[in-house]
Amino acid sequence: MKHSIAISSLICMCFLVGCAAHYSSIKPDSQQTASDNNRTTQIIVGSPQKIFSALLDVIEENFITYSDHINADTGKLLFRGKGTGALRGDVEVAITLKQVIGTNEKGEIIDGYALDMTSKSIGFNASMFPQYAIDNINEAFVKILREYDLSLVNVHNPKIERLDRPIPDISGRKRVSSQGTGFTLGRLPLIVTNYHVVGEEKEVEIAFPDGHITTGNVIKRDKNNDLAIISFEDTRQEPIGFQVFPSHKVNSGQEIYVIGYPLEAVLGEQPGITKGIISSTVGINNDSRHFRMTAQINPGNSGGPLLDAQGRMIGIVSHTLHKINFAKATGNIPEGTNFAIKSALLLSLYPDLESTMNDKELTSMLADKIFSTYSKAVVVIRAIKGKER
Repeated sequence: MKHSIAISSLICMCFLVGCAAHYSSIKPDSQQTASDNNRTTQIIVGSPQKIFSALLDVIEENFITYSDHINADTGKLLFRGKGTGALRGDVEVAITLKQVIGTNEKGEIIDGYALDMTSKSIGFNASMFPQYAIDNINEAFVKILREYDLSLVNVHNPKIERLDRPIPDISGRKRVSSQGTGFTLGRLPLIVTNYHVVGEEKEVEIAFPDGHITTGNVIKRDKNNDLAIISFEDTRQEPIGFQVFPSHKVNSGQEIYVIGYPLEAVLGEQPGITKGIISSTVGINNDSRHFRMTAQINPGNSGGPLLDAQGRMIGIVSHTLHKINFAKATGNIPEGTNFAIKSALLLSLYPDLESTMNDKELTSMLADKIFSTYSKAVVVIRAIKGKER
């Protein structure tokens, strides 16, 4: 019972009530006062990888996630989602690991971690929801610590040793923090993908279907609309990519195709194509920025092109509903509920892409023709940690 009370005192800190909330289990030295001397608190002891694994487990259990991204070099996890059960509303949460040192009762130095979390409402939400989201993450995280070989340890006079400490690479190889699909437009040396694929990385790795690998620089990013544009040089050939069709001319029931690299680690490094229809011209909560479609997608498809029957790009594949979490929240399993960002948002981000527009009436193409013609314009995008910034 005493242990439970101690844990509660750790996680039940003061919050900013309103459309945003903040939690930190350890105050930075600059915020400490004389009354804070000789204080005792608890820190998390265990590997950063296990801490993030536990956090992701908590998030999957309690939220229907739209997207998530781990920055392994800075120890940050960012996700957007909708709470399940009593947790109603859309929220964006950023979780940062802070390395902390303190001393135990024997005077021995203990090295561990503290959590710093901020959350804010996105869309139309109750003002208290960001606070509830952080409370829920904290409580659920504490309950599963032992499952991940983590523990809470009491230390005296804890101090933050470093903020945003890099997570060690135990494999010894370069780390892929995120991976997805990208594609070229027209003859421009540019690649389009999702923001959540590249994050805040300036340089990414680009892998072509023929096995050629090069690097590119992220020159435009739109976090709110989940878009990014990458410039690259490929002296082997002049880029040949998709034409753009205005998304406002797309109708429900229209036949569409998706090309991308789903589950690359399992299915291989060659692109695949799936077919479906536009089931709605609006997304979650009537979001006019998105199409809802039936074309099957999996992790790795993010950032790929959504094509019409003429092979023109009408959108960028973005996200799907998490079936397990959605079933837990509603009792129903969603089928064919996937989403893409409309091409109009891409043109707003980078108007020069209007040179690739084509809204003329063209002959429809079969899937095999679309794939053989354009699959070489679809690439794998890997955000690699440890590169020079």
